[in-house]
Parts: sequence; structure tokens; C-alpha cells
Amino acid sequence: SVEALARWADSESPSWSRTMSTCVNRGADGRIPCGDGRKANRPNLKVNFDTGHAFIGAGLLEELDVLKPHIGHFHLDDNSTPRASEHLPLGEGTVDFPSIAEFLATADAALSIEIYAPDRPVEATLASRDYILGVIASARPSATPN
Repeated sequence: SVEALARWADSESPSWSRTMSTCVNRGADGRIPCGDGRKANRPNLKVNFDTGHAFIGAGLLEELDVLKPHIGHFHLDDNSTPRASEHLPLGEGTVDFPSIAEFLATADAALSIEIYAPDRPVEATLASRDYILGVIASARPSATPN
């Protein structure tokens, strides 16, 4: 409930940020709801934006557009199909990370790689890290001397 979220957000020092996980789906009216978190009206209550969930939910860019001001944390994972959250290593699926790279580069949010690769956990994690750092770097304007 809204009241429970507000109490939870207030349960720590105001400098603490609380993050709630989300998987948003379009409502019957076609709009993407922001949910009870926004109604709780607490600046320290943030959303955990999961790229894989957004990809199978309302859509990566659609959800990001609605939730941008509320994001405090990212779970970065990839999918090859919009029907299941596969948690593929980054770059191995069809999630369009370059389309959100500029926001990732400037967001005041933690980025966590959340993948499932039991046969190669270290290799896949390092490759995912290198992939997302490359995507983010390509979104930043290059410093060119005048």
C-alpha cells in the first residue's frame, strides 16, 4: 500500500535511499503506471529499473521514459525474446542498450550486472562489464580540443 511504502521510506535516516523493484506492464488504458512509489511522495524512495523486465513488460524506452526521475538502481540483463526474462550476458540478446546509453552515462544510479551464465560466470560477467562500459562510453561526447 502507499502508506506501507511511505513508512518503509521513513524508517531510516532521510539520507538513505530505499529502492523497490519494479516490473511495469501497460494498464487497460494503454498507459504505463508508475505505481504506489510515486504516490508515497518520498524523495528517498527510488525504483530499481531492470532492463530485462522492461524489455518483456511495456518496453525498454517506454518504461524508462516514465520512470526516469524515480530510478535509483539498475539491474542490467539481456533477453533474446520479449516473452521471458532470460538474464543473458549483456550484448548476447536483443535489448537495445545503446538506446539508453546516454541516460546510463548520466544517471545518479547504481548499475548492477544481473546475468545467468553458470557455465562461464566470470567470463560472462567481465564480457558484460566491458560491453556496457563500451556502450556508455560511446554515448558520451568525446572531448575534442578547440
